[in-house]
Amino acid sequence: MEKLAASVGKLAIRFWMLCMLALVVAPSFGTPAGDCVNEESTLAEPLAAAEPYRQRYNMWNNYAGALYLSGGFSKEFKYESVVGGKLILDYLISDKVSVGLQSGLYRQSKKDGGAKTPYLGMRLSYHFMEASWRPRQNHWNVYAGVSAEIEAGGGEKDWHEKSLVGDLHLGVRYRLSECLFIWSEAAINNVSFGLTFAL
Repeated sequence: MEKLAASVGKLAIRFWMLCMLALVVAPSFGTPAGDCVNEESTLAEPLAAAEPYRQRYNMWNNYAGALYLSGGFSKEFKYESVVGGKLILDYLISDKVSVGLQSGLYRQSKKDGGAKTPYLGMRLSYHFMEASWRPRQNHWNVYAGVSAEIEAGGGEKDWHEKSLVGDLHLGVRYRLSECLFIWSEAAINNVSFGLTFAL
C-alpha cells in the first residue's frame, strides 16, 4: 500500500511538473496560425503606411534628378530683334546645381533685312530656392548662371558664319501645379518669359 501511495505521489508530482513546463514553454511557440496572420498584418499596416510618407518626403524635398523644360517669347538685344523664342532644358545634378541645353531663334525687323539669328548652347545654373507646390511651402525657384552659345548667321553675317557668345542669366519660376510653372529669365543678350514644365 505504501508503494502504491508513493507511486501515485510521484505520478502527481510528475504531472504537476509537466503542466508547469507546458505553461512556461507554450507561449514561446506563438499563437495559432490565424492570430499570427493578424499580427503580421497589423505590423505590416504601419510599415506600409510609413513607406509612402518616405516616398513623398523624397519627392518634395530632394530635387536632384528634376528635369525642367522652359520655353516662350524672347526679346534679343544684340540685333534688336522684334520676334524671337527661347527653349531651355535644365537637369538638376544636385539640389542646387543644374546643367542644361538652350536654343533660341530671333528675327530682325524687315527694315534691317529680316535676318534670322539661331542660337544653340549649354548652360550651368545655381538654384538659390527650389519650388514645391504643396500648400504653405515655397513656390519660387530662383536661379542664376552662365551659358555659352554658338550664334549662326546673326545680323548681317552669312548664314554659315558662326561665333561663340557667352552670357549670364538670372531666372525665376513660380510653381502653379506639380508640373507647371510661370517662367521668366533675364540675360545680358536677351530677356524671355513663358512656361516651364516639370518632366
